[in-house]
Amino acid sequence: MKVVILAGGLGTRLQEETVSRPKPMVEIGGRPILWHIMHIYAAHGFREFVIALGYKAEVVRSYFLHYHYLGRDFSINLADGDELVAARLLGEGVDILLVSRKGMSLRFTADDAALRPMGRATSGVKGMSFREGDELLSMNVVRPGTFVFTATDGGYAKRTRVDEYRVQGRGGLGIKVAKLAEARGDLAGALIVEEDDEVLVVLASGKVVRSSVAEVPAKGRDTMGVVFARFADDDRIIAVAKNSERNLDDQDQEAQDDETPVVELEAGKDEAVDE
Repeated sequence: MKVVILAGGLGTRLQEETVSRPKPMVEIGGRPILWHIMHIYAAHGFREFVIALGYKAEVVRSYFLHYHYLGRDFSINLADGDELVAARLLGEGVDILLVSRKGMSLRFTADDAALRPMGRATSGVKGMSFREGDELLSMNVVRPGTFVFTATDGGYAKRTRVDEYRVQGRGGLGIKVAKLAEARGDLAGALIVEEDDEVLVVLASGKVVRSSVAEVPAKGRDTMGVVFARFADDDRIIAVAKNSERNLDDQDQEAQDDETPVVELEAGKDEAVDE
């Protein structure tokens, strides 16, 4: 007997995950939900499946077409001095935002014309060009209605509506993601966030700064932003990440028992704004 599985769900309650893949392909424990469902049926002797596809059907097709390789080590050919910065699971037609450490950005659409499918052991195509001394900082999948959150290693941050980053051709220098001054440092992180998200900033001293995205004023793309974290002159921001818990209050007691110092922050004081 064949098992019919309806795998065309949009998954609106999982919008952060389903912008680039259908709900059945959201991973739990490193495997898609669809894999777990099939595994349960297979354990009871049902090993033939008919999968009805819908939203982002190509992601499901690609998964099973390349299933033989997914359990093996990921590989990519890297040039001398190059390194892997990020890897994302994509559906065709989504937009990707690349951000450089010197404050440039490039948004392009990941379709077959710009980013054709390739084998594992290949070098890929050029996503973005850089001026001397610059390098890639982050890669993010663009989601409608979100913000680009950036922070410098000198402690300044801002968020800008993603709509201000126009789609361009792959391989160019891009456009400014922020106006950087030498005293404020280079970019230490760039994320796609929603207004109710929280971000975690790690300092070289080992401290962690935690703040709500809503506390950082929304500013234009070519601006400097506001003071986000204050620290000693010999300290700096080394990493920025999104807090998946999304709840500052519930973590207060845990932070008191944790050996890592956590600082809650109210960002965006008016006198810090530098347009």
